[in-house]
Amino acid sequence: MLIACEGHTERNYFEAVRLKLQLRNLEIASETGLDPGALVHYVERRVREEGPFEHIICAFDKDSHAHFRAARARIRELKSGRKPLAIQEAVTVPCIEFWFLLHFEQTTSPYQSSAEVIARIKAAGHIPDYEKADANICRTLVDRMNVAIANAAWLSERAAADGFDNPFTNFHEVLKLLRGLAA
Repeated sequence: MLIACEGHTERNYFEAVRLKLQLRNLEIASETGLDPGALVHYVERRVREEGPFEHIICAFDKDSHAHFRAARARIRELKSGRKPLAIQEAVTVPCIEFWFLLHFEQTTSPYQSSAEVIARIKAAGHIPDYEKADANICRTLVDRMNVAIANAAWLSERAAADGFDNPFTNFHEVLKLLRGLAA
């Protein structure tokens, strides 16, 4: 299994998940600095060079990336193409910190930036000393993974009913897959 992450924060979170669930056949690649489109191209290159993986996850957030929608469309193409890949996305809008916020609360409040979400995380007292890419924080968050999965499912139902896409995440689908693989 391959999880390709846009940044160090995502990588640290998935590394904490890997350790908690004791997933052994999981490679986590962090391609910091790549926008979502380039991350998907990275995965395509890896598949061409090394052959298919049983599962592939591309983890990225929207932030201000110009190729966010195109990357999501390309993943859908790769899933349903002539030679379909076992690929899926782990996406958050606007940022990975929104997924972290769901470890503590349910919310449909839209956010325009990671700074806004981080301010909420700190102000609510969830993680008063939050710093991006802090591996210790990620390990602590993973202990609340089931809360985040439930809150994300709740959000997903409301987004589908009301048609909003900020905030959004499908990280919970990937975490459910990983929990199933660990069983």
